[in-house]
Amino acid sequence: MLNCFHPFEFNRAELALKRVEENFGSKLEGRVLRPTAPLTFEELAFVHDVEYLKSLERNLPVTQVIEVPWLSVFPRSCIENWFVDPALWSVAGSLLAARTALEEGGCLSLGGGFHHAKRTGGEGFCLFSDIAFVIETLRGEGALSAEDGILYVDLDVHQGNGVSVDYQDDRAVKILDCYNRSTYPVWGGEPQGRVDVPIPVYPRTGDSDYLSAVELGLEKLEDLSPGCRLLIYNAGTDVYQDDKLGGLRLTREGVNRRDLRVLEFAKKLNLPILALASGGYSTMSATLLADFATAVLHSKD
Repeated sequence: MLNCFHPFEFNRAELALKRVEENFGSKLEGRVLRPTAPLTFEELAFVHDVEYLKSLERNLPVTQVIEVPWLSVFPRSCIENWFVDPALWSVAGSLLAARTALEEGGCLSLGGGFHHAKRTGGEGFCLFSDIAFVIETLRGEGALSAEDGILYVDLDVHQGNGVSVDYQDDRAVKILDCYNRSTYPVWGGEPQGRVDVPIPVYPRTGDSDYLSAVELGLEKLEDLSPGCRLLIYNAGTDVYQDDKLGGLRLTREGVNRRDLRVLEFAKKLNLPILALASGGYSTMSATLLADFATAVLHSKD
């Protein structure tokens, strides 16, 4: 039902996992992890203002973030089942994937990547900042120190304004962001907050120009990598040519090459990689995510 009024494929993670299971069969046993419980609002107060979290107890603020405000007329149980609960589970999944990445060298979450959410509130389909929650939890647990560098590579088609605003004064987080300069939230202007390596690209940019721009950006980011202990990769598939919201022209091969390049970059720097699914608004999104999951699994063989 949800796909009728929203461009996001809400069962994308399930579809992607099914495709990976078909490819790997019994070899996948023990390699798929699931969080045991969703996050709570109390836990999320670690990275979000309490007043914002309290506002999400009402339907309208939730549906405004999801950008379908008229859905606020539905019963509260629907809003929780459709939007709030899945987001809480996704944040828990991102944290589980981050802990696993530090232990095993890499992990992909089939959800998360809510890069528009800020401490003060959500926007752009992003209710909660799983990226900030992961960073601050790992620091709080002692898995990372406040001085340990983190490379944040955001290749979702939309500029990750939540991360760049929340971490604009935190120089331990080094941000590369490649985005369509003519769409939300930049609209032809400059990124919000701090982006160390901004890569604005024009609408209808295709494989060759996009991949060349990302390659140059990664070279610049490498100069900032000394002292870093984790790479977080926001791997939105909305760069794909048929995406409803992206505006770029990458083919399936181009998206796959992009993801492989980031995996190679992390390996070159000997950094564990946490990959997050982020945005994707085409019928190919689940397939592209499955392609990436397959690449991550092969990289661990």
